[in-house]
Amino acid sequence: TIYGVLRTSESASPLDAPAVAASLLAFVIVYFAVFGAGIWYLLKLMQKGVSVEQVAQVTRGFADAGILVHAYLMYGFPTQTVQDTVDALEYVLSLGASEQWVHEMIGVLFAHQGQWQVAVENLEMAVEREPLNANAWNVLIVAYEYFFLFYYHLVIRGLHNNV
Repeated sequence: TIYGVLRTSESASPLDAPAVAASLLAFVIVYFAVFGAGIWYLLKLMQKGVSVEQVAQVTRGFADAGILVHAYLMYGFPTQTVQDTVDALEYVLSLGASEQWVHEMIGVLFAHQGQWQVAVENLEMAVEREPLNANAWNVLIVAYEYFFLFYYHLVIRGLHNNV
């Protein structure tokens, strides 16, 4: 018994196993159909996006009305290019963000893309502007490591193998 309320013999279902299996199968099919349609709809909405110009117009409107704006910069959507992200970062810089932060973000972006030379250049500028920023130093060290490994394998070993 379960706490003296329900006996095991009373908890058995009057349905047989094939009926329970059919019910479970119907649930799974309907769930995946609804879930799949929802995911498709969300991806369709994400591809609409907004442009930097639209954000600039709205931000100016808020600023003119005396409303402070706090924005989060997110990147990595399916249709977004690296240039879109750089444009957004440059716009944030024009609003008064620190140059150190913008160069650090551009460095991280290009590091994620595997473009180590551009990443190193931007991260070096970030460290120059704020030498005590541990995060910028950490990313710069990783970028140095990958950039010089890439350079070593491409140029030095490539030249050695051609001799």
